[in-house]
Parts: sequence; structure tokens; C-alpha cells
Amino acid sequence: MSGLSEWCESIELITLPGGRRFHPLRPRSAAQARRCASGCSRPSVIRAVVLDRRARNGIIVLGGAFDTRVARTRGMNELNDAADRVTAGMELAQRYPKAKLLFSGGVAALLEEDIPETEAAEALYRGLGLAPDRLLLDGRARDTFENAVFAKELAQPKPGEVWVLVTSASHMPRAVGCFRVAGFDIVPYPVDYRTPSGPALWRPSSTTTRN
Repeated sequence: MSGLSEWCESIELITLPGGRRFHPLRPRSAAQARRCASGCSRPSVIRAVVLDRRARNGIIVLGGAFDTRVARTRGMNELNDAADRVTAGMELAQRYPKAKLLFSGGVAALLEEDIPETEAAEALYRGLGLAPDRLLLDGRARDTFENAVFAKELAQPKPGEVWVLVTSASHMPRAVGCFRVAGFDIVPYPVDYRTPSGPALWRPSSTTTRN
């Protein structure tokens, strides 16, 4: 933990044109990073869960999958390489038709205000047929810790409820840590894997042998 703390606190303020200054980790983020890390499981124990047929109360999809600059300038939604977050959320919503779908995004742009991800998510999910009364949107979060805090505030989970958290596999350990610190018990559902599993990891693929 000392290495993480030193790294967070060593980041200097960056000065933008016009004299505006900001901290890359945002105010309070050094402390938030330490708290999230303290509640985080080792990456090796964050596994994809096999969801059974028991009723699920809610699905939480973390933002980061929309290219909001394209949406703002071209008037149409565009998903980036984290699109699995959004599509997996819809897949789970179809599998569990009584579950709420909570999308937690925001605007993280530093130099200009792109459209909120929640606006893009609402258009996409409603366009795919998700009932408006099943969709919960929170556009205030600026980082993973705030995703957790605001998601809990909006979901108001009750004892015994099951909420599934959807985000990229590489992001899941940090997300689980933040949700634990926030006191929101979730079931991790990592997606957007960038490597295969098991022996296939060491076998050549058509992608690696193409050239």
C-alpha cells in the first residue's frame, strides 16, 4: 500500500492553457484510491460468475463504453472497445426481466463538455426495448469510487437483494474494492476480456500469426 500511496501523492498539478490547473486523480482521489485498494480482492480471484435462475434484483453497468465526443458532434451513439459493458448489461436485463438496470456514467472530459454517458445510454437501452421503469440512470460519477457511492444511493439495495456489477475484467478488481468500501454488496460479472483463458493463452491464434 505504501507504493500506491506514494505514487498517488507524487502526481503534480497540470496547468492547462489559460491557467486552469487540475490534478489527474481529481481531489480526494489519492485517499479514494487507498480505500478502494484496501477493499479490493486480488485480480486472480475475480472470476466470471455463472448466474443461476434465481431472481436478480438489479444490474449495474459502469460507464466508459460510449464515445461521447462522436455522439456530441455527429448526433449518433458510438460504442468504443469497452462496448461489452453495455451489451452484457442488456443481455442480463433480458435474462432477468424483473431486474432493474442501473447505468452509472458521467462526463469526465477535461477540456470540453461532451454529452453525459447517461444520455447516450438511455437512448440506446430504450431503443433496444428496455422499459423506462426498469432503467435507472446516474450521471454524477467522475470516477469508480463515485460510481459505487452514487449507485448505492440510487439503488437503495435491501438486505438479501442480489445486484450484479458489469464492467471490464481489467477494471473489475478496482470496482469491487470501491463497492465494498461504499457498503454495496454486489456479484461481479466481468466482461471485455482481452486475453483467452487457460492453455489457449499460450497457443498461437490467427490474429498473432497473420503476419
